[in-house]
Amino acid sequence: MPPFSATTNAEPLLDCARLRELEAHIGRKALGQLLNAMHDALSSIGPEFSCPDTPEAVSAVAANAHGLKGVAANFGCTRVVSLARAVERAAGGADAGALASAVAQLKLAVSATRIALRSWYVEDDINYQSNA
Repeated sequence: MPPFSATTNAEPLLDCARLRELEAHIGRKALGQLLNAMHDALSSIGPEFSCPDTPEAVSAVAANAHGLKGVAANFGCTRVVSLARAVERAAGGADAGALASAVAQLKLAVSATRIALRSWYVEDDINYQSNA
């Protein structure tokens, strides 16, 4: 089975219910600070997700994807979680093309998620203020 199914990119970028749950537990201001940190972390995705050409580099990509998957799950970044998982699976296989594809799709999802996080917070903030 390829690392991606037709439904992978159909997943939402964000789990808004998870974000609201976080907000309920830690408050609006703390959530904003954490979302800024998450945004910055996603912004720093770079060479560690290049297409590896040695077994050590493949292991490093898998480890980085695993770490990203955990952080993204905490913030409800659904598609990043799914695609980071796909990178991990592809790194465990022998198909360099599948790994390159998985990494490319993960990078696209990371970019889209950064935008979605900012949009969600701003739109939610407007709704939050109008309901106050």
